[in-house]
Amino acid sequence: MCELKNSRIYNLLGWGTFAMITLAVVVLLGGQLLDLMGVQLFGG
Repeated sequence: MCELKNSRIYNLLGWGTFAMITLAVVVLLGGQLLDLMGVQLFGG
C-alpha cells in the first residue's frame, strides 16, 4: 500500500488541525468552567 500512504505534509496538516481544534475546545470549556466559578475571562 505504498502508493496510498499520506505524505509528510498531509500528516503535519492533519495533526496541526487536530491540535488547533483541541486547543480551541479546551479554551472554551475552561472559560465556561471559570465562568461558573465567577471568574470572567472573555468579558461580558
